[in-house]
Amino acid sequence: MKKGFIFLTTLTLVLLVPALAGGHGLAQSFGSGGKRLQVDSLSSPALTLPSTGFTYQGQLKQGGNLVSGTCDFQFGLYDAATSGNQLGNTQTILGVNVSNGLFTVQLNGSGEFGDNAFDGNARWLAISVRCPGGIGGYTNLGRQALTATPNALYSLSTGALRGYAIVPNRPPNNGQVLKWEGSGWAPAMDNKNPYTRTVIVSPIGTEYDNGQALLDALGSIRSTSPSNPWLLKIEPGVYNLGTATLQMKEFVDIEGSGEGVTIITASGSTEPAGTVRGANNAALRFLTVQNSGENSYAIAIDNDTVSPQLMHVTAIATGGITQNFAVRNIDNSASMTHVTAVARGSATDNFGVYNSGTLSLDIRHVKIDVSDGTFNIGLNNHYSTLLVEDLVITASGGSMNYGAVNGDSSLYIRGSFLYVGNASYQNIGIQNVKYSAGGKVQIDNCKITVGIGSPGNYTIYNDINYETAIGASHLDGGPTYSCSGACPVTCAGVYDSTYTFYANTCP
Repeated sequence: MKKGFIFLTTLTLVLLVPALAGGHGLAQSFGSGGKRLQVDSLSSPALTLPSTGFTYQGQLKQGGNLVSGTCDFQFGLYDAATSGNQLGNTQTILGVNVSNGLFTVQLNGSGEFGDNAFDGNARWLAISVRCPGGIGGYTNLGRQALTATPNALYSLSTGALRGYAIVPNRPPNNGQVLKWEGSGWAPAMDNKNPYTRTVIVSPIGTEYDNGQALLDALGSIRSTSPSNPWLLKIEPGVYNLGTATLQMKEFVDIEGSGEGVTIITASGSTEPAGTVRGANNAALRFLTVQNSGENSYAIAIDNDTVSPQLMHVTAIATGGITQNFAVRNIDNSASMTHVTAVARGSATDNFGVYNSGTLSLDIRHVKIDVSDGTFNIGLNNHYSTLLVEDLVITASGGSMNYGAVNGDSSLYIRGSFLYVGNASYQNIGIQNVKYSAGGKVQIDNCKITVGIGSPGNYTIYNDINYETAIGASHLDGGPTYSCSGACPVTCAGVYDSTYTFYANTCP
């Protein structure tokens, strides 16, 4: 090129703007001295990894003719199309070879635009050029919007991790992942399997042989801790413990191969003792636990002063002479999710879930079936605080049936169904009894149905010093009963067996 041949206000600069792969970029025109300087998008740039740089390609023309020679360029990054703030520094690239109008430059290769230049927000690239290189001043060709590809650098930055730094500032080692540590991200081992060891128990012979193998396997697990949790995996089969009890251990989860497929069973005892006894910091799941009674007590799962997690468990207690307990909770805060509790037989008491001294116990998605005893109580709460959701209780047969009995307890039950019927003497949906302090019961979106034909049928029976509130529920088959003292029962939006609506009174 001859000196003075290039007059930048007469040049047309066509630059390839980073664009979405497979898409089309943007075209903009800038005026200078009455002449047209055009920036058109023609293709997508290539992203250079793992640096923060990206390739920028363009085409330079003079009066419609392709330029060949050496030119100098300046690039600046801004957060607005006009005005706004410049990010980082201006990058000057000297001596760029332009061949048949085409040129290629690497931008931001050393982080000229700053560490947080591309954080997902819109960005504009300011472009200036002078040709030939080293001669005269630069002409500003305005700003062009950058589209997806440079912003993909956002995924390389801590911005993609919500702006929180990775500490230490290094990638994870082999087998590690980034984990949230409360205030930042840090490389740590991938604990997809949360257990350090797994013990598998398989059937080896008779039911009693299998039961002994199960007891031996659990007994062989030692030195458990929060950093050394174990899994005891039980394959399908029947594991009969005889008169023994499977005592769970802390930091050892027991997992069967499915309810009704893996069955742990034992006989009853003269003192309360379960087929399985729980432990703190442990879970019992995906199996069936039975107790066949044949003695004073039949207890399937006994959680006395311990708080395990019960998930997808069926507990069945039958054949006890005095009492049958499907699940017995004493002074604990165990959690129960997707549990089926069955207590039936001619015992004096059949308890589906028995709670005494339990604190903040959550019972969700639980089905309870009690029948054929003198007293059949689905959910018994004594000095307890409970949240109950999606509960289905059936209490039938025998002399006296109760869906739930609360003694000096607080209960919040919602989205549940209670059916109590066929007793020869009394059917009560929910009975609230004062022993010393009384309590409070809240019932929302529930259906409580009591049978007919016995002399004492009540959907709600409220003793002194109890406050009961019932909202948006169906009370079917019996009236509510409230004592003559301080025992208010408040109903809001309740309807009875004939679907008569009670806006602010009780049936």
